[in-house]
Amino acid sequence: MVGCVFHENICPRGAGLSLARSDSEVVSSVFRRNSAFGEGDSGNGGGVYVSGGSPRLINCTIADNESSRGGGLFAQLADVALINCILWGNSDSSGDGREAQVQTVLTAMTADYCCIQGYDGVPGGTGNTGSDPLLDSAGQLSPGSPCIDAADTTS
Repeated sequence: MVGCVFHENICPRGAGLSLARSDSEVVSSVFRRNSAFGEGDSGNGGGVYVSGGSPRLINCTIADNESSRGGGLFAQLADVALINCILWGNSDSSGDGREAQVQTVLTAMTADYCCIQGYDGVPGGTGNTGSDPLLDSAGQLSPGSPCIDAADTTS
């Protein structure tokens, strides 16, 4: 999937995108203002929900989504790679910290050259930051954003 926009969707799980046992690559896509709420396994992953597989998200923005758990991205039993991604302004029942941006259960996840709100070293990787990316109202980078020219251009 390349250049997709997942915007203002409402679903019990993975309101923006739900990937099950997938090795997909999602490239240069935007997940904004999606909502996932429910009981049990529902309510996970407002922006993106992953269960199994080894998906890669490259050059994606996951912002302003909400859910019960993992407002931006929720992954379980998977091996997920985030490269050059922004996860910002997502919220869940824990608030808007790092776990609201990315939450994992029995998942191997790496993040390289990503901007993650509340970044505390988890997930591990290279070149990550917790600095405000200065997204404008359309979800684009504003002048002066620390994310400008901060990506790995080989990805």
